[in-house]
Amino acid sequence: MTVAGSAPPLTAPPLAWRAALDPLPLPAWRYYARVGSTNDVARAWAQQGAAEGCLVLAEAQTAGRGRRGRAWHTPAGRALALSLVVRPLPGEEAHLNRYAAWAALAMVLALEGYGVPARLKWPNDLLLAGRKIGGVLAEATWQGERPRVVVVGLGLNVLQGSAPRPEAVDYPAGDIESLTGRRLPRPALVAAFWRRWAWWRPHIGQPAFVHAWEARLAWRGRAVEVRPPAGESVRGVLLGLTPEGGLRVRTAEGERVVHHAATVRPAPA
Repeated sequence: MTVAGSAPPLTAPPLAWRAALDPLPLPAWRYYARVGSTNDVARAWAQQGAAEGCLVLAEAQTAGRGRRGRAWHTPAGRALALSLVVRPLPGEEAHLNRYAAWAALAMVLALEGYGVPARLKWPNDLLLAGRKIGGVLAEATWQGERPRVVVVGLGLNVLQGSAPRPEAVDYPAGDIESLTGRRLPRPALVAAFWRRWAWWRPHIGQPAFVHAWEARLAWRGRAVEVRPPAGESVRGVLLGLTPEGGLRVRTAEGERVVHHAATVRPAPA
């Protein structure tokens, strides 16, 4: 296990974190009381040679971020803020768009083990009871035309007080404890997540991965509105995913496929 590192300063992991993570076959992990962004810390570690599967954990983030530069709220001791180092395999460029879903699916599967029925809000968010409880941000560093490393960050609102204020988000947020009445053990949850993440590693390019993702897709079979970064919104019934992971929507004009990251939500009545 790797605990020490350069700035930001580290503290020794509490016993509960050691007990949960030391038995895992992960290459190394680092624990921080507070960081700006776990993705930034993981990227710097990757530049120093961190192997795939190395894990960065922080009790609090002061400059966490989500898609499109949005801030990500991580209060101390209430949520999960973690990042993983991924070393893309040769020929895996076609599957880079699945890396965020890979981590999101692994966390949903870990939550299922605790009886928490979270769902995947395409392409990279986690929902529970219609509220956003988590999100994933994958950031690649390229060397020419090949991705050298991808850092995958995941934030999860676990305990009461971890969800951001309503005025700070673009979608209703919540936390697992408030929505279920259960205080999940964060160290054990991370261990369950990492095991599932590692298990899926050789399968992310296979149909089984897309099937598992699709089976847990939020609002499948319901009317949704899909808002792309640019262009007109698409309204229709969410059918599922294409073999490549695109979103299939049945509109009045026929089936549409959305390939690029977009905002998905239930269609207004």
